[in-house]
Formats: sequence, structure tokens, C-alpha cells
Amino acid sequence: MRIAVCDDDALELQRTRDCIEACFPTKKDAGSAVVSTFGSGNELLEDIRAGGRYELLILDVVMPSLNGIDLAAKIRELNDNCRIIFLTSSADFAVDSYKVKAYYYLLKSEMKNELPNLLKKVSDEIAGEITSSILIKEKFRWTRIPLNRIKYVESMNHTVYFHLLHNETISSYTAINTYYDALEADPRFIKCHKSFVVNMSYVTSITGKEFILEGGVVVPISRNLLGQVKSTYFDYFFKR
Repeated sequence: MRIAVCDDDALELQRTRDCIEACFPTKKDAGSAVVSTFGSGNELLEDIRAGGRYELLILDVVMPSLNGIDLAAKIRELNDNCRIIFLTSSADFAVDSYKVKAYYYLLKSEMKNELPNLLKKVSDEIAGEITSSILIKEKFRWTRIPLNRIKYVESMNHTVYFHLLHNETISSYTAINTYYDALEADPRFIKCHKSFVVNMSYVTSITGKEFILEGGVVVPISRNLLGQVKSTYFDYFFKR
């Protein structure tokens, strides 16, 4: 689990990090939690914009320049999937935290008692998600993406593009065949063209030659596969 902690107070930042690491005392546990710390909201935001990915963000609320609520709103524009825990000394912003879909609002005075249980809950949830996700090889790293976030997959110029929710795209320089087995093991996915695999849960309509996905995205259906694709889609639609 990749965790980012952001607090402008260096002592509080270290205290939070120590509390997190105490929840993963063995080498095996420590390997499952990688903690990165940031002394300002802008620092964390730039890291995420540069490609940093985290399953959990623990943010102070009251920070100069960019407070925790505004920081979370900006992060939500880039990553709507991560969990956010606000860790602060004041309860004044608890209502505002719901606007950015906070996972939890935790007072610093309760951190020692409550954070371990929160971390276990998040860790268990992520472990469950891993069983329904796919590992994608990007240029310089491997990224695990939940299958329910993938709208469709496209192959073009020896590159596979994973088109995700919120207009996010991840690319992998490889053949689409590399991912067929992992995708088609999930009943939501169907190969409708030699260059496309679609998550049928995002299909809004089907014509004689294409799928229409949420947001108006058009994905072609191969003439040779049309009969099979229609049959599979209607079976999926009426059974779900």
C-alpha cells in the first residue's frame, strides 16, 4: 500500500509516519506499506502531477498556501480513486471533507487510538481490490488498475491504451494479446475488434457496427465478430 502523508508541521509529519510504521512492525508488513511524506500541499500535488500514485492520502487540513480541503479537490481532478483521510487538530472542516469524498476525518488527538484500525480497514479493502485488478507495464513502472475503472482498451501503433474513468489513460508499449487473458477472465470484458476490448458495463447502446459507451465514446465492432459480440452483450445485459 502506497501512502502519502502531508503536513506543514515537521514534528507532526514525523509523528504520523511513526504511527503508520508502527502498524506494520514486521519486514513483511513493512514491505506492504510504503510511506512518502510531504511538507506542503503544493509539494504533494506536484508529485502526483509528475506521476506519483498512492492508494491512501493522509492530509492535514490547516496548511499555508494550499489547505488540505483545496488540495484534495485538486487531487480528485487527477485521481478520483485514492482514499483520503484528513488528520487535523480541528473538527471545523469535517463537513467540507465530504465534498471531496473523504474516507475519514480524524482528529490528531485520536490518531494513536484510531489510525491503526483505519489502516487495517484500508489495507483489507485494497487486498480485495487486487483480486479484481490488472497489472499494467508502463514505460518505467508497473501499475495495478482495478478492472472496474477500465472503460475500454485500444491497441494502436504497437501500444496498448487503457482508457479509464474520468478521461484518464494509461499506455503500455506491448501487444494487446498480453492482456487478453486477464481481461476476458472477467465477464464484463469482450473483444469486439482485433484492436479493442470493451467493458460492457459502460456500454449505453450497440448498433450494427459499433458500441456507444458512456460519454459518447464510439468503439468499432468487427464484422466477423458482430454476431458473437451481440449475443454475448445481450446475455450480459439481461443477466446482470
